[in-house]
Order: sequence, then structure tokens, then C-alpha cells
Amino acid sequence: MTITAYPNGVSSFGIPLLGSGEIVTTGSIFFVDSVTGSDTNDGKDPTQALATIDAAVNKCTADKGDYVVVMPNHAESLVSDSGVDIDVAGVTVIGLGSGENRPTLTFTTAATADFKLAAADVTVKNILFKAGIDALTGPIEISADDCKFIDCEYRDDAINNYETTDVIVTASTPLRMIIDHFVYHSDGDLGGTAQQSIIQLNGADHAVIRNCWLVAFAATGIIEDATTSDSILIDNCVIENQETGPTVAVLLTATTSGTMRNCHIRVASGTTYITAANDMQFYQCFGVGVDADSGEVVGAIIGASVEGKIDTITSVLSGAAGIATFPEPASPADAVSMAEALSWVSARNSVPGGINPLGSVYYVAASGGNDSATGNGLDPNEPLATIAQAITNSSAGDTIVLGPGTHSVDVSAAALSPKADTRFVTAVAPKGGKPTTIITHDADDGADLVLLDVDGVVFEGIEFLLVAGGTTALRTVAISQTTAVVGAHFIDCWFDLNDVNVSNIFAIAINDATNATTGVVIKNCRFHGGSGTVGQVSYIQIGVGGLLQSLIEDCVFELESADADCYGLDFLDNAAAANKSYANIIRRNSFIGPLDAGEDGVGIFFAAAMTELEILSLVSENYFAYCSVTPITIDKMNKGIVQNYVGDNATGGTVVDPGT
Repeated sequence: MTITAYPNGVSSFGIPLLGSGEIVTTGSIFFVDSVTGSDTNDGKDPTQALATIDAAVNKCTADKGDYVVVMPNHAESLVSDSGVDIDVAGVTVIGLGSGENRPTLTFTTAATADFKLAAADVTVKNILFKAGIDALTGPIEISADDCKFIDCEYRDDAINNYETTDVIVTASTPLRMIIDHFVYHSDGDLGGTAQQSIIQLNGADHAVIRNCWLVAFAATGIIEDATTSDSILIDNCVIENQETGPTVAVLLTATTSGTMRNCHIRVASGTTYITAANDMQFYQCFGVGVDADSGEVVGAIIGASVEGKIDTITSVLSGAAGIATFPEPASPADAVSMAEALSWVSARNSVPGGINPLGSVYYVAASGGNDSATGNGLDPNEPLATIAQAITNSSAGDTIVLGPGTHSVDVSAAALSPKADTRFVTAVAPKGGKPTTIITHDADDGADLVLLDVDGVVFEGIEFLLVAGGTTALRTVAISQTTAVVGAHFIDCWFDLNDVNVSNIFAIAINDATNATTGVVIKNCRFHGGSGTVGQVSYIQIGVGGLLQSLIEDCVFELESADADCYGLDFLDNAAAANKSYANIIRRNSFIGPLDAGEDGVGIFFAAAMTELEILSLVSENYFAYCSVTPITIDKMNKGIVQNYVGDNATGGTVVDPGT
């Protein structure tokens, strides 16, 4: 793909990628890529990218609207003061990519190493910053007027106990600064030099801090106004100080002025969320201490004179005897009860795809959760730590929401065993891309990752990852191993066999000798990592028990094994007429052959001894690239194979022979 400068931004083949519609800049666009670039290039095209952000900034002209576009996977180490110094006014530095693929800047060597927004009207977007040493002092410095810091994230290092003293620091009293969608989330008290603050203001008049998620162990305060700032706005932020002093979440001077609204604040204990006696105004801000009984108290309204408690919906609408007498109307101080009700409903409805309205919703975080959480995991602000605990706490028909990140599961004793009709859903819907929620073993545990022996379980938007180097836990999901199962669903999921190279590994095993499986739906899923050559790799194996009335559609199967030992669908000989694989639909799936382009992959394999009467199903509109010219083992279901195509050089696709 060739990316070029475009009058309205950046384009690919004439299609705008960055900026569209009206012209967004009259200036220049410079590209930065540490992977392929060099500071001797001109930087005007990705193929001639510069290697460092500083080199690109040095080519910019002040107040012309120049852009510095930093490519995905760009990485720099900042080793000194002004490691990156954006000192040209009006420049926008924007990172491409998402998650770990974002441009990443790591501060190392000196505690004074920093990234400076040092000229007026500078904008920085979508950059990931990381601590590479302990006790950094202001690695991000904003010292000029009208600067914007947007969609960025900062991470300390829990493995090496690197803990930054103050993360974002303002200097030289900048005016009208904006910090928007900034994320800092500590993985616990890191054990390094004591953290003081995440955002430290010093005379930053008219500053705006909004839409931020800030969780840390800060000895002074998560947000600290060290030198009085006037007319600031703190809006729609989640601010949690876990320092057990306890320490306030927001430290203000006596004359700090401005507005704080729509914020949720948590401190280690008590109810002192913000330093008292300041000139700020507070609107719809809520606080809670971890020692509060969240079964009865949602939080306290923060304000100059109001310290009210809000009852949860549970306490109002339920009880052993129901509602004998409807409660008296709320007093004005407690009039936010309806807002709490709406918040509760919103949290349930925000789950991608909706939930079972008759069930409960449990929340599990990939990190930072607590299996002893108050509320048993029903509060998204106090999630559980493990999926196993969520299954224990839940009942049949409930929904379990899994936060983004890797959920390591200890299955050394037994696999995860969901309850009937449970729905497991990611908190961040992948929308067709790679899921951000991953379930994997925590070691070579010697058991299946998930065992489904109940009806109606649904997984949506989740990746199942086989443990690397494993030799015994070789199935990510096993179905109907001890009893017949109906209605398992997998939607928008990925199954990664992680290139494990041993005999007989499976992504989904429906291969019990006797138990039938009915009504399985596998839709919009991707199967990959099946590159092993030691033995047979089967992404989905259907066994003697048979598969009935099921649907496998719109999936991608990567048949990576170089010796054709990877099957997409692998049907074992069910032998007994009573165990037919009947009335299944396998359609619109894509099968991609081995990595060596040997064109010997078999997408759908039927055991040699099978007869047509054992596979009365429909296989239609499937496509096979770099596969065998017989990508479906034919002469097994000659009346059930309809309009499937295998790629070739002559016609661009040949209809798969339906058999005789």
C-alpha cells in the first residue's frame, strides 16, 4: 500500500485516511517510523520516513498547521531532558495504530528524561508512553499555551518496580491546556519510589481535564494543583487513589477555582475525596471509600455542603417481604436516586449485544480485579479477578462481562465449566477485528481450557489461546464430553493454537465417542496457529457422537501446517446410523492453505470409512485458496456439496467436484 500526502490529509490510493472533507491543513506532513526510517530522509512519504519525532519537528514551520504522522510500531527511547521537544508552534503529532501497535516512547537512563509540549498550540494524539526507570520526575511536560494532549496512555512498570513520581507536569503557567481521554492505570502499588501525582498543575489557568481514567497509588493526589490554577474544568473523569493514607484523589489549593462535574472518585477509605476549602464548584460528582458497604451505599454527593447517601436499586425494590410500604419521596439532597437507577440500567445495556434481562451481570477484569469484591462482581467499578469466581457467583442465564486483556486461567485441576445458558461477552466488541479479550491457560495445566457440558452457553468477541509450549492441555474448548449438549454459540471469536507442535490438538473438540451435539453455532470466527507438523491438527473435530442441526458460517480457517496436517473441519467415522451428522449447514467459510503455498491443504475432511448416509448435511459457497484441488474429501456426501470453489491460476476459481 502506498501512502502519499493528500490535499485533505493522508491518503491511500486516493482514499483519505487521516483527514477528510474540508482541507485540514495548508502545511506539510512528515512521517516518522523507527522501523524503516532514517533521519537523513526527507520524511514526506512513509517510504522516506524519518526515524525520530524530533527530526520531524525540526522540519516543521511554525503556525502552518504541519502534521507529524508517527507510524504504527514506532519506538523511541528518551534518555534525557527534552528527549523529544516539540518547540514549533502549531504542530500536530499524531500516532497511528491501536493498543500495543501505537507509537511507543520509553523514558530511560535519567530521571529527568521527558517529552515536552514547549510551543503554543501543539497537539499530541494517540501515543503510548512507558517508564523505563524508576522515579521519573515529570516525563511529560506541558509549558506553552493552548496545547492539547489527547487519546494518550502512560504505563509504569510493575515487573521492574518502576514508579513515576509525577507523570504530567505543567511548567511556565500554560493557558488553556486540554488533556482529553488520557489513561493511567496502576497494576498495584508498584514498590518503586513513591508516586506523588498523575497530573500536576502549576498555575495552569483555564486548563481542561476531561474523559480521563486515572487509577494510582498517589501520595499527594491523582490530580494535584500544586500552584493555584484559576477557572479549570475537570469533567467526566474516573479518579481513584488507592494510597492507604488515605490520600485525597484531588488536591486543590485554597484558591483553586473552576468547575468539576460528572466525575466518579474513589479513595482508599473514608469520605475525604477532595481537599476542603477551595473555590471550585461541584456538579454531579460522586465519591466512595473502599470501606463503604456498597450493598447499601453507592456513594456520597461531593459538594460544599452536601454529604448524602444514595440507596441502590436493590435496597429499594427488593427484600424478604418485598415492598410493604413504598418509601417516602427523596429529599433534595438524595434526589440523585433516579440518576443511580439510570446508571445501573445503562451499565447493563452497554454490554455489546445486550443481555438476558432476567439474569444478572457479573464483571471480570483482566487485571486489578478482586475475587472478594464487595457486591460479588455485580458492580463494573468493582470487578472480580477471575472467570472461575464469576462462574461460581453466577447462576444459569446470567451474563459475564470480561474486560480487555489476557485472562489467565488456572485449569490444573479442571477446565472452566460454565453454567447453563451463561453468556460470556467482551466489554469491548471487536467489530470484526481481533478480540482484545483473551482467555488462556496460566501454564501447561493438563486440562481443557473450557469444558461445555451444559446447554445454551454463548461466547462472543473472545479469543481462546492455547498455552505456548503445552503438551497436555491441547483443546481450547471441548463440548459434549460427558453428556449431550444443545445450543453452544461462538460469535466473533478467535481460536489460536499458538503454533503448538505435538500430536492431536484441537480448537473445538466435539469428538466424544457417544454424546451427540445439537444446535451449535460458530459464526464470524477465525481459526489460526495450526502450523504443527508432528501430528494431526484439527480446528474443529466432530466425533462419533455426531453433530446435528448446527451452523458453521462466515469463518476463516488458516490451514498453516506445511505438510497438510491441518484440517478446518475433521469428521471422524461415526459408524452408527443413529449418530448421523444430520441437517448441518457449513457455508460461506474461507479456507487458506499452508504457509509454504504447497496447495495441499484439505479444508473439510471426512474419514475414509464414512458413507453418505452418515453425513446428510449441506456444504455450500465455501472458498478454498492455496488448498488441494480436492479441498473437500469427496464421494462422501455427493448430494450435499453445492457451489464451493477452489482457487486456480486459469479461471480464478474452480467448482469443487461434488463426487459421484
